[in-house]
Amino acid sequence: MDSNYVKLSNSEKGLFYRVVKLNDEKIALRLTQLGFHESSLVMLKRKAPIFKDPLLFQVGESQIALTRKEAETIDVLEVQGEHYHE
Repeated sequence: MDSNYVKLSNSEKGLFYRVVKLNDEKIALRLTQLGFHESSLVMLKRKAPIFKDPLLFQVGESQIALTRKEAETIDVLEVQGEHYHE
């Protein structure tokens, strides 16, 4: 794995990431159906206040909540120069 890749669970709020790889075959189909395709742009919008789980992501026009464990199975690469502004 490239040293620049991070787990989606470690992404920073408001930054865009490109999905590089789905690492868990058991949930890869579900993640793909939700919009987490390889090369998709994703952005962390919120973390739950108490335990920081689940995480809310913007994927295209959709907002998808994933558990931290699910997000750990997705390798992403930060897209430089892209930031989300509410």
